[in-house]
Amino acid sequence: MAQPMPTPNYVNPEVKGYSILVLSAVLGPLALLTVVARFWARSIILRRTGWDDYIAFLALALAIAFTALVNVGMSSKPGLFVIICPS
Repeated sequence: MAQPMPTPNYVNPEVKGYSILVLSAVLGPLALLTVVARFWARSIILRRTGWDDYIAFLALALAIAFTALVNVGMSSKPGLFVIICPS
């Protein structure tokens, strides 16, 4: 049986946006460091790069763009999620 929807809290809603900002601030540079270290190791040490290295750079660029868009979208009211259901 489906659970009933929670009642909306319009007065003091739960905000979880700052945790997303902190996670993106910590994991973003870590991902950048990892991809750059991988590319450096493959291109300088091994003297060969593959298509997977360039796909990793593409994925990193898309992840950075997505993170920037999420952070811009949350700048007004970070993490404000209000459930609106007709009664």
